[in-house]
Amino acid sequence: MHWQDDDFDLPDTPEPFVYFEIEMDRAFVAGYGGGRFNNLYRNTGELHAYVFIPTESGMDLGIDYGEQVASTFRSYRSADVSCFGASVEPLGKGAELIPDGLLRSAAGNYSVTLCVVDFYFDQIG
Repeated sequence: MHWQDDDFDLPDTPEPFVYFEIEMDRAFVAGYGGGRFNNLYRNTGELHAYVFIPTESGMDLGIDYGEQVASTFRSYRSADVSCFGASVEPLGKGAELIPDGLLRSAAGNYSVTLCVVDFYFDQIG
């Protein structure tokens, strides 16, 4: 597992890994109460999990790994974060889609499947 802005190198021998990015939307007022600085703000976003597998492994393996990520986050709820709507989509060759932070030359050794998880969390302010 790697997160955006992690400093990492791809191995000489390709092996599966997941690269995560968080895309935030704009927060909005979800509720008023208690006077100034006590409003409820809802923050929405998407977790993008790029599943990289060696090109010769077959796309089914990427879909299986993507589903493992999706099943972890589907209907996940905590006191702070709610996740829902996880979906998996094969994207193709890694060289065609390279997230920020990955080297172009090494990404060509991988196929990519994308798992997208919708989430939100609330803040008082």
